[in-house]
Amino acid sequence: MAALAVVLWLGAQTLGQAARDQRANWPRSEDYVYLLPSPEAAPVVWAGYRELFADVYWAFALVYYGSSLVGEADFRYLERFIDNVLALDGKFKRVYQWASYAVMFQDEQATQDEHRLSVKYLERGIKAFPDDYEFFWAAGIRYFLDLHSDDPAERRRFRERGAELIEQAMRKPNAPTALATFAASLRMKLGQKQRALHDLREMILLTEDREAQEVLIQRYNRLSRQQFPAEAQRAKDDFRRRWQRELPFASPSMYILLGDRPDAVIDFEALATDRDLFGAEAGVAGELPDSSRLPSP
Repeated sequence: MAALAVVLWLGAQTLGQAARDQRANWPRSEDYVYLLPSPEAAPVVWAGYRELFADVYWAFALVYYGSSLVGEADFRYLERFIDNVLALDGKFKRVYQWASYAVMFQDEQATQDEHRLSVKYLERGIKAFPDDYEFFWAAGIRYFLDLHSDDPAERRRFRERGAELIEQAMRKPNAPTALATFAASLRMKLGQKQRALHDLREMILLTEDREAQEVLIQRYNRLSRQQFPAEAQRAKDDFRRRWQRELPFASPSMYILLGDRPDAVIDFEALATDRDLFGAEAGVAGELPDSSRLPSP
């Protein structure tokens, strides 16, 4: 066993040295950064091959970022790499996610400029993927917890924006129910108890998971110091029964738009009106001036 361990150690040392020698032959950052056009020009330069070169620049970005982590820290071109990738492929979801973290902690401590840059990429991710709760959630955390300002009004705006984004996140498809209680907690920190209760009521009525709904109801009861109104739950259950009976193949929102299924037979007596529609039309027509009496132009 000892001999095998020695052989493995020697092999690891040999491979490690080979990897270091190969890495030494890689181009320095400046060598391949010169290949990057401006983000505005990249779609024109690589017209017809945008997705291909988005992948190429993404690979360059990862190598550049990794080199800056293990070697001399040099992140000055990182934003340029990211912006080129996104300019070439605005639906490259992973890049938005990666960028929001990669631009931070370039030194030992994250700065406010880095937090703001992270928020910039998360906001762009929100626009590119408006149904993805993760971008809203991550941006909300950044705004509420990480962005600071000496201006009390600006600091308040950051926290308001953060709470708003968490509330938007909780309404997105596949968002975890726990986001509703988190959003309520943020509103409570802002002194907005009624807003917190409103959001909890909304999520209680929207949630189909009974177990998750019970957790939300308990949270509501603790905040409001009263029981969740039973009539609201009954109204939700009644709506669900009618929806499943009338249009189970449609979404709840579509059922609200369409309403209950119409009767198979038209009841003309129910549609009848006491007004004499034909006579009304004749009366209106009789009041119109005779075209023969109008002055000629």
